[in-house]
Amino acid sequence: MSSLKDLVELGKQFGYDGETLRKFVQEEQAQERDQRVKEREKIALEQQAEREKTELQIAFEREKLVLEREKMVFKEKQIELEKQASREKIELEKQSKLEAIELENINMEKEYKRKCELLEAKKDGQQDTKFKGPKLPPFDDNEDNLDSYLHRFERYATIQKWQRDNWSLHLSALLKGKALNVYSRLPVNDALNYDALKEALLKRYQLTEQGFRKKFKTSKPEKGETFAQFICRTGNYF
Repeated sequence: MSSLKDLVELGKQFGYDGETLRKFVQEEQAQERDQRVKEREKIALEQQAEREKTELQIAFEREKLVLEREKMVFKEKQIELEKQASREKIELEKQSKLEAIELENINMEKEYKRKCELLEAKKDGQQDTKFKGPKLPPFDDNEDNLDSYLHRFERYATIQKWQRDNWSLHLSALLKGKALNVYSRLPVNDALNYDALKEALLKRYQLTEQGFRKKFKTSKPEKGETFAQFICRTGNYF
């Protein structure tokens, strides 16, 4: 900004004096005022633009935070939905397995009844059709030895000339307690197969190869048992 003295000196250098010099000084002062106004307006505009830029940046950051929170909430919901879907899938699989087991038991019972009805209906003169069931006492967990009972059953079935395919049906009618539970939990095909049923029963009562070996080593003649009977009994362990 030029001082009044500077403007007067400048006007005199241009050859102005009197009224002409005064007008020159006034015009120069007016121009300088206009220039200062323009500069202030420019600064104000720049400051306004900077404020708006800052406000836009703040608004953008806020919007970004909102979007990130929404994204996080969405992710959490997605994870929860996946967990729920997984739980429902597991529950459906469990239900499906239970239904399959129940259906298998129903089919096993139907097959058992069908076999029994066939046995009852047979009138072909075979020995095993003359009996509605084996004339043997039921197996008792507390009194009977399973291995001995099965040997007794097999001898009886052989003497009666039963078809081996029907042995499991006859034996199932004599089972109760733990032995009956073993039979009822077998798949249909195994329940109708005597050898499979026998193997499952022996395993349940721990009468495996190792169990027989241990039993043989610890066996002693029972009271009133002859040596020949003892040899015969222990020979069944092999």
